[in-house]
Amino acid sequence: MGEMRHDGPDFKIRGVTFESIREALTSLFFEYDGMKPEEFERCKEYVVPARHNWENPLEGKGERNDTWLQYWVQEDDRLSSDYNDMEYNVCHKVATVQVRFFGRRAEAWAKSFHHLTKRRSCDKIFEAICNAGMLPYVSPITPVNVDYFDTGNTELAFSVVFRLEYDELLDFSEGSSGGDRLMYISFPPGNAMNK
Repeated sequence: MGEMRHDGPDFKIRGVTFESIREALTSLFFEYDGMKPEEFERCKEYVVPARHNWENPLEGKGERNDTWLQYWVQEDDRLSSDYNDMEYNVCHKVATVQVRFFGRRAEAWAKSFHHLTKRRSCDKIFEAICNAGMLPYVSPITPVNVDYFDTGNTELAFSVVFRLEYDELLDFSEGSSGGDRLMYISFPPGNAMNK
């Protein structure tokens, strides 16, 4: 018997993803007018997903004068049923994102989040990169000790949580006209148990 291949549809997602959040946070805290693309890419190294096994950025690799951001998309909640609009399948959603700041400007950058909800530049960044708008509520700032493998190299970080309301656009047309409703979910083959 030949091996069966079970691939689902290929599609592109526009909205809140781990990569789009990284781009937006890099733009928000590091980008300036006239910044070269290679410098922007280098700054993205200072914005990383929050993982317990991530190495301590303030030891060895980084400068103690640098400021680092960890982020995590805690929740990505659907608010409406999906529908077709032009060439995309659309779903209205709210994402909850946590950001932690480490390093020299950590506390100040965390505090700045309480002032971002009415800034046009912030709205433009999230709209352009995540197809999103930042909701007005930002959580209290929470100081935390981040422990890296319980090896005694903890660092003080300041965390905030915020929400983005957005329309997630799903294009699974692989370059064609798109617009077809997503009709199925594919499951990998399993072993049936007969009794």
